[in-house]
Amino acid sequence: MVKKVALFFKIVDFPAQERKKHKVPVPLLGGLAPFSAFFILCAAFFYFKILPANLTAPIFWLFAGSAIIMLGGFLDDKYNLPPKWQIIFPILAIALVLFGGIRIKFITNPAGGIITLGVYASLLLSFGWMFVISYTTKILDGLDGLVSGTTILGAFSIFLFTAFSRFKEPSLAVISLILAGSFAGFLILNKYPAKIFLGEGGSLFAGFILGSLAIMTGAKIAVTLMVFSLPLIDLLAVIIKRVMNKKSIFSGDRLHLHYLLVDKGWKPRTVVYLFWVFAAVLGAVSIFLPSIAKIAVLSSVFILFFIIDLRIDRKVIKKLGK
Repeated sequence: MVKKVALFFKIVDFPAQERKKHKVPVPLLGGLAPFSAFFILCAAFFYFKILPANLTAPIFWLFAGSAIIMLGGFLDDKYNLPPKWQIIFPILAIALVLFGGIRIKFITNPAGGIITLGVYASLLLSFGWMFVISYTTKILDGLDGLVSGTTILGAFSIFLFTAFSRFKEPSLAVISLILAGSFAGFLILNKYPAKIFLGEGGSLFAGFILGSLAIMTGAKIAVTLMVFSLPLIDLLAVIIKRVMNKKSIFSGDRLHLHYLLVDKGWKPRTVVYLFWVFAAVLGAVSIFLPSIAKIAVLSSVFILFFIIDLRIDRKVIKKLGK
């Protein structure tokens, strides 16, 4: 249905730019599918009293924020908005859910116990977290099925943590599973070769909803960080490369790790499977590790893959004569 809507409005991704390797035009707006599936299922679960009424308000604010992101995505996919206009919609969406009370109110102290955050610290940390994770999935959306699959793994990791660890939250575990299922259904048409793309709204929605869910489930941010550690490392590396090359950090290029590996000769499917494997392994590990061990693993992974990312980039640039 979403594909038909995209074709009706002629919102299609043409392989005109250098960094785009698909050979035929592919419909955009795909993010409307998991967005609709997720909130329709949540509404149904509320109606049948599978989800408790106290979660109605948070889900409403999530819906309102997600709707703003999808509106911005629709406009960007249709009119190719400049970055200074694109960024308005995720900022408004994040501000809305923060206003609705979805915030990081405490963090775990690695030495034991928790640290309660003040209002300003809570707002700043929450905004930064949601903005970064939203743009991580946005820039990760370069290969067919990559974002959809990683989002499924992130949501499923949160489900396992909230369902089977000592921090049990059954209702939020159900919501996590709904999110995983919504993107799993979409992955059928989004896997290589993709018949429809997530589009701007869909790629931002994936990170936005997953980041929000991590906060709602008792700030299970460490789990999500582990799952998205490789994309986050790549985001940091790309920002550094663009600054060094005196380019806008919002500019499009093929400096991302998934593009570099493809340019090096890897098959797109292989690169996607590689990202999925790392996300799955680190997500599984995060469920069983204590806080101090998660910090150690995250630090090690960040340093290791940041170095690997830069080395791969240097070799590819040399190979391409740049």
